[in-house]
Amino acid sequence: IIHLIESLTDINNTSDHKNTKLQNPTLIQHIHNICIQHGHEIRQLLETKLQCIFNQVRDEYEQQCGQLITNIEHDIQQ
Repeated sequence: IIHLIESLTDINNTSDHKNTKLQNPTLIQHIHNICIQHGHEIRQLLETKLQCIFNQVRDEYEQQCGQLITNIEHDIQQ
């Protein structure tokens, strides 16, 4: 995974040059090989991160809805 990030950083650093893919075929091949070899781990990491983000959003949503319901109930009682 670290190699993939470093490779992507290398591409970013050379993005000012035209035809980056043509100038860096070894780099592109290296990234491709990493994705093939470690695709499952990369997918698991992304799924874990997305699940964490989803849980945070869900918790915030539930908290906001709970507060809204409390406010509505309070307004009704007045």
